[in-house]
Amino acid sequence: MPTEAALTIETCLKLSPRPKIVFMPTLRQGFDGSSVGNNVITLDPRVSVIRTLLHELIHVARPLWSERRVILEERRLWKPATWQDKAELYKMLGRAHIWTGEGTVPELIEENVQ
Repeated sequence: MPTEAALTIETCLKLSPRPKIVFMPTLRQGFDGSSVGNNVITLDPRVSVIRTLLHELIHVARPLWSERRVILEERRLWKPATWQDKAELYKMLGRAHIWTGEGTVPELIEENVQ
């Protein structure tokens, strides 16, 4: 079985197609974001989102990984991350959409496909 290339923050930032990021409140406590469907990441703007974004980018990059493995990878990437790496993640947030309260996550996924 071929091995996957190691993830870096840079590879997460360069995912293609680029994930659509949507700010919307989560309904479940302890869930600061999620990655769903075709490259759609939802982030709750009421919490610190930068590390959550990295976590969800890992889910998009490695959709078959378990939650535990994603958490371990997030920690591995976050610890040595430079301020420039973190700034690039913030820059990615600048292209995020704000959920207006209309539509559902499946509709957001459908918009992303088109």
